[in-house]
Amino acid sequence: MNHILSYKGYRFYQTTYDSDTLGSTFTVAHDPLGISLVYAGYALFLIAFIAFFFTDRKLRAVARKVGGVATAIMLFTVGSEFTASAAGNKAPKTLSKETAAQFGDLYVFYHERVCPLQTVAKDFRVKLYGNSDVYGFTDEQVLTGWIFYGSSWRDIPQKHRKNANDAQDRQQTINALFTGEFLKLYPLPDSLGRVTWYAQNDKLPDELSDDEWLFIRKSMNYIGELVISGDEAGLSTALEKLKKFQQKQAADALPSTLRIGAERLYNSFPPLFPVAGLFLISGLILLGWFVRCLACHLSIGI
Repeated sequence: MNHILSYKGYRFYQTTYDSDTLGSTFTVAHDPLGISLVYAGYALFLIAFIAFFFTDRKLRAVARKVGGVATAIMLFTVGSEFTASAAGNKAPKTLSKETAAQFGDLYVFYHERVCPLQTVAKDFRVKLYGNSDVYGFTDEQVLTGWIFYGSSWRDIPQKHRKNANDAQDRQQTINALFTGEFLKLYPLPDSLGRVTWYAQNDKLPDELSDDEWLFIRKSMNYIGELVISGDEAGLSTALEKLKKFQQKQAADALPSTLRIGAERLYNSFPPLFPVAGLFLISGLILLGWFVRCLACHLSIGI
């Protein structure tokens, strides 16, 4: 009863046995084009769904208005706009990829949660430059470039500003970065064990020890001096000390190593790699397969 007989477009389903078990009752279906049309529809839906995640909203709007070769030319022009603009400018200063990655491995309190600094770097780069490539730099290199070589980055073309609010939001982000309030890197527990994260220039608790006070106030300045002097070995050591300070002060309040690793892996995917979209598509495919199997079983009386 679990097998369907297909013959010249006809499908035979064994639905039941006779009461004496000597005979069977079959259901016959004949729809030679229906199955092909249904699966073709599923395929088109899947293609459209994937295109929705891979195509930028602005480019989709252009594609609806322009056809043929003109569309391809427009997409190529828009996609290469930042690259062409950047090509005419000297690459700004930044840290080496390895040192910037170590910076991105620090913890930070961001959007009411603790996450790797790499997440902040990714959001910062997207807010200023969209999904465009920025001289081949990593997100951490872009962020640390702005932190330590801000004057070198101010003239780098940013993504098109849709309105004044968008431009103001980006300027506020840059200002917050320069004042230090954007980077809450220093966790401090209170007498009850509750951890609060502070930026370098935040008002600190009165009961804080002198050593901790000096570390919070001066560590980023010291790191900046190491960057200027080009002492990468000393810089690496200073970043290690900062992370150990975070681990000591925050202790169990930090996310698990597995969670941080998963977030860093997610951040490492290319900007146009729609992880959530692929998971959703996979879920829909599995759901469709399950419904099809269920319908097949129901049609044959199981």
